[in-house]
Amino acid sequence: MAQTTLEKTGLKNVSFQVANANELPSDWTEKFDHAFAMKVMHHTIPSKALNEICRSLKPGGTFTMVEIDSRKTLAGNSKLKHGTWLYIMSLMYFVPLEESGTGHHVSHFEHSGGEEGDEITGFLWSKENIEKAVARSGFKEYTEAKVPYWLFESMYICKK
Repeated sequence: MAQTTLEKTGLKNVSFQVANANELPSDWTEKFDHAFAMKVMHHTIPSKALNEICRSLKPGGTFTMVEIDSRKTLAGNSKLKHGTWLYIMSLMYFVPLEESGTGHHVSHFEHSGGEEGDEITGFLWSKENIEKAVARSGFKEYTEAKVPYWLFESMYICKK
């Protein structure tokens, strides 16, 4: 579908690549000007995937990542307009638990091979953990942007 749409535009300097974000091909080092991921990074080992994406970008290259807007704690999520939806979706994906007395929402999901900050609560990767992982990954800067017509998402623009 994306390729068909691209062909209709007549653009010649755009291509689509699909790969395992945790292990990008070695010949992709500093190959791309821009990379884009929409609501998929929480399915990776975030620290590995971000390091790999950063490696694949040319100096000054950018990475746009869209993830569901969530917080690390139940209390933080309850303040969001879509907090109830986040909780229900987490129940559908993983069995959540609350650490006694902390208000911290955790799940049975075990994330192996990552670093501190890679933890995923239910099916979500929290804003706090996104910020930690991006800061460690080799990107020089990043900006979070809210897109008015996206109800549940935040967009992060990272620059190498």
